Amino acid sequence: MSEAEEACRKIQKALVERTPWEVSQGHGSFVDMHFGKIIKETTKTGRARTFGEWHIWVYCCGWRILDKNDDVLAHSESSREEIEYFLSQMRGTALTALGYDPNTGELTLPFACGLAIRTSPEDEYYKDAEYVLIFTPDKHVLSFGPNKELAYRRSDASRQFN
Repeated sequence: MSEAEEACRKIQKALVERTPWEVSQGHGSFVDMHFGKIIKETTKTGRARTFGEWHIWVYCCGWRILDKNDDVLAHSESSREEIEYFLSQMRGTALTALGYDPNTGELTLPFACGLAIRTSPEDEYYKDAEYVLIFTPDKHVLSFGPNKELAYRRSDASRQFN
């Protein structure tokens, strides 16, 4: 088992049953999920930022919000209002799994409310990009993609999210 696969298993174990205090749409179709201790920092430009000690950042991919029957309720190209409606239902409910399919590269994030987010790394525009990043409390990041690959590395650099 690779270091990234082992990290994925450990992160899954650490995140499952945690409840995010924030699930929101960021810039464009990015989705941010924040868990655990609230961390506040000021950037070099003086901008204040708040994030969780655990942070899942879905970006550079297509994604869908599914109900418990896998019916699509919204997706990365839906209106901001429609996306916010479903994301608000995930906020405050536990993440029940972190399901990664190495054959398709899809990551599924189901919540106790019965909704899930499933990523689709097959977007032609983003085919060479990482599409999900999971930042950990110990300043590491587990990245999904490009090419359906997992990577695990230090993440001491400033976070690039809103």
